[in-house]
This record gives sequence, C-alpha cells and structure tokens, in this order.
Amino acid sequence: MTKTWNHFIDGKTVEAETHFSANTPCTGQAGAQVASGTEADVDAAVKAAERALPAWRDCRPIERGRILTAIAAAIRARLDDFAAIERAEGGKPLWRVGEPLPG
Repeated sequence: MTKTWNHFIDGKTVEAETHFSANTPCTGQAGAQVASGTEADVDAAVKAAERALPAWRDCRPIERGRILTAIAAAIRARLDDFAAIERAEGGKPLWRVGEPLPG
C-alpha cells in the first residue's frame, strides 16, 4: 500500500483534489501518491503565510532561535524516516547507504 501525501496549509492537513504517483526509480513502482496543487491551494498557502508573518517577524530573536532549535530536534528524531523517504525517492537501494561518494 502506498502512502498518500496531502497539502499542509495553515497548520493543518488539507485534502487535495488530485494526486500524482511518485514512482520509486529503482523499481518503477508507485512509492506514494502526492498532492497536486491547484491555484486555489497556492492562494490558500500564500494567505496563511501572510497571516503568520507578523507574529514571526515580531517574535524576539531568542524565541525564534528556540523555535528553530525545537524544529531541528524534531527532524533529528525522525532522521531514519527522512532517510528512508530520500532513499525511495532517489532510488538508492538500502545496501548502498553509507558508501562513500565517488570522487
């Protein structure tokens, strides 16, 4: 079963009207169904960003730093998940992970 990825706009998941298949290059099989953005989706995302900007802009630098540090920690906590997605998207088989880059 493939994963379906919808939009994330204004702090919540938004069901997409249509999706496209993101195939795994090494097998050619569908790896995920990814939301296709419409003009309305883009407009909604831009409006959400415009609403969020004043609070972020007015946030003290120390608080912004705390927020970004928390985001970095959350990313590090899910590093294996992101690595698996990147491997599937790029088509690099698991047995090749950790090999040195050529050159």
